[in-house]
Amino acid sequence: MPMTFNLNQALNILKQYSGVEPKYPDSNQEKQQLSQGVKLIADQADSINIGICASNLQEGFDTLNTYLKGLDYPVSFEMSATQSKTNPVYIKFNGEKMFHTVSQYSGEYRGVLITIFAYTNEEIMGTYGHLPLDLFS
Repeated sequence: MPMTFNLNQALNILKQYSGVEPKYPDSNQEKQQLSQGVKLIADQADSINIGICASNLQEGFDTLNTYLKGLDYPVSFEMSATQSKTNPVYIKFNGEKMFHTVSQYSGEYRGVLITIFAYTNEEIMGTYGHLPLDLFS
């Protein structure tokens, strides 16, 4: 059953997961609150960017597609046959252009960053995360 909270509550939830040290939900209820908070903020945005640091290309595209579906974007993406499927990757999705890029990633972090662009509501502008790869799955 979906929980109901306002924009300020959603911002407070997202800010708990935004920082240098990754934080992960301790329960399904916390995961549900976080996913609903992300969706509420994204719904208020003019556009968003999603950055995904994943262990491999399959994990990265699975994450991208579940986030896009969870945020009601009418698009999904598939891996290219020419891309390396075993190395860590960084996938960046531009919500304004509905475009993504893939690059190699050498860091240890695995997770998602979401940047919110909101020209009419500057309160929600910013980058949020580190969010779990499986937040919308």
